[in-house]
Amino acid sequence: MNKLIIFLICGILFLGAGFISATAWNLSDATFENDISFSAYDGHPAGMSLNPDGTKLYLTGFDNEMLFEFDLSIPGNISSFTYLRNVSLGETYPAGLFFKPDGTKFYIANSKDIKEYNLSDAWNISSAILFQTKIPTIKRTNLESIFFKPDGTKMYTAFRQNEQLINEYDLSDAWNISSETFLRNYTNSDSSGVDTGISFSPDGTKMFTVETANDKIIGYTLSNAWNVSSATNISSFCVGDYETTPQDIFFKTDGSKFYVSGYGSDSVVEYTISSEEPAETNTSPFQLKGDSHLILKGGHFILK
Repeated sequence: MNKLIIFLICGILFLGAGFISATAWNLSDATFENDISFSAYDGHPAGMSLNPDGTKLYLTGFDNEMLFEFDLSIPGNISSFTYLRNVSLGETYPAGLFFKPDGTKFYIANSKDIKEYNLSDAWNISSAILFQTKIPTIKRTNLESIFFKPDGTKMYTAFRQNEQLINEYDLSDAWNISSETFLRNYTNSDSSGVDTGISFSPDGTKMFTVETANDKIIGYTLSNAWNVSSATNISSFCVGDYETTPQDIFFKTDGSKFYVSGYGSDSVVEYTISSEEPAETNTSPFQLKGDSHLILKGGHFILK
């Protein structure tokens, strides 16, 4: 972000332009980029994912009970989408979506269970075949979202409850949902919202949830990586200006972008978290003498 930088050194004032960096994964540094309606495809967009290079976007929808695949001609920019194909899921509530990082599997959370699909052609949903269905060991009503640790040895689920509830499972056979064992959970009874989406940073030290009732994204730090019981709420970010019923969240792996899907506006909203490195500052000095002083008026500095 380009900022005006002011230095006062030995009575000499330096003004100039430079870059002040923002921190990846920091919700407070997020800025709006795009808000794209997908109502032409489904009136209730829900689960969402992108492939690692940002050239594909995937969405599930409640109305048509389908999974949609879109190409992005500008990587990571949802305004550049082109519809490619869809497949029928035959699910009455396909709320959550997660793709294995190599694109050979995807998972659907559909209120009552989790379905695991294999793709013979990576990232091509028309090649998907249902592999297995699993009801989680510890189940709550309205299973909304699903997330996996990058190596496939842990699974996390979020539920539409009257409190925030995230369940953590170990998978003895990586990426195989039938090998899950419930380990622990995180609850936040102080929250008035309900969780419908979940995401983690790749190192497992940050967790983000969608609090749909309050139109917010909630950020947490985990003092013990991937252990949800060590989560501490540190931040929140309102998305209600663009999506009043947020459903899911997806982060770019470097934390510089995130996306929110929802069915208040039937849209996907794109946000950027600036990750610019500080640049050399270009400054111009001048001397303040006597009773001279500098004031800000009408967006301009005036020497008096």
